[in-house]
Amino acid sequence: MHIYTHPACFLHTPPPNAELASKRLNVVMAALHAERFRGLTWHEPPALAKEDLYTIHTPDYVANVLQPIEPGEKRYFTSDTLAVAGTGEAALHAAGAVMAATDDVMNGKADKAFCIVSPGGHHAEANAAGGFCFFNHVALAAIVAQKKWGAKRIAVVDFDAHHGNGTQGFFWNFEDRLFISLHENSGLSGFADETGAWNNIVNIPLPKNSSGEIMRASFMEKAVPKLNDFKPDIIFVSAGFDMHAEDPMSSLCLNGADYFWLGQQLGESADTLCDGRLVAVLEGGYNVEFLGDCVATFIDGLMN
Repeated sequence: MHIYTHPACFLHTPPPNAELASKRLNVVMAALHAERFRGLTWHEPPALAKEDLYTIHTPDYVANVLQPIEPGEKRYFTSDTLAVAGTGEAALHAAGAVMAATDDVMNGKADKAFCIVSPGGHHAEANAAGGFCFFNHVALAAIVAQKKWGAKRIAVVDFDAHHGNGTQGFFWNFEDRLFISLHENSGLSGFADETGAWNNIVNIPLPKNSSGEIMRASFMEKAVPKLNDFKPDIIFVSAGFDMHAEDPMSSLCLNGADYFWLGQQLGESADTLCDGRLVAVLEGGYNVEFLGDCVATFIDGLMN
């Protein structure tokens, strides 16, 4: 198991709670430096070149995100997505970490990887930010796994309280791209009848107050058979931990044991279907009291 991150990710500190982004990264890194994780291999890859983002994002949009912002100022992209002076650098390093993880998994230097990055990515579209996201790291890395490394079939499993609408858009029209999203039913997107041009989109909206038992049954019924039939060459995971019962951003009721179970299931799928190749990327999770433990139990599941 290899871990990818960079100190530049701490530069994204948007208000109103400018300290939250740094706290999230700190608690995750502290949890993964526990004694039981002493065998993890850590990496701090360089930033991604902005031109590499053009694979999925328009040049004008990339330029807009990277446009300099003076310290103390902020730029709104949506009502909940705003950039500050360090956001552009943080986003480029986040994308660089995910791309480096993908390169190492595809070339055999690592079996599985987890990326501790900020800002997140799964809501970002080709020319639009949203949901705290600017560049869609997972979609970009998955598509590069096809274009650069020759992966014939790529799969993204997105578990997060919020639907990965950005990633879904990049996958919708492609028969060789599978997108599975497990999320809280918001009534906005991610409906079960959104199935893609090739029946390659699987949305699993969970009702409010869903327990871990409901999540597990839904995942086994809908996600696992689809993965088995699709047989991807690599699995990407958008890993959001805001489905936890104590997270302020959802009404779902998962706990640490549920994230361990998700790690086990995804690790087993990767081992069975694609020689262990899996890249997971941190997305949501906003209760810093529980976030570190949730990530640690998920990594435990992947490793066991």
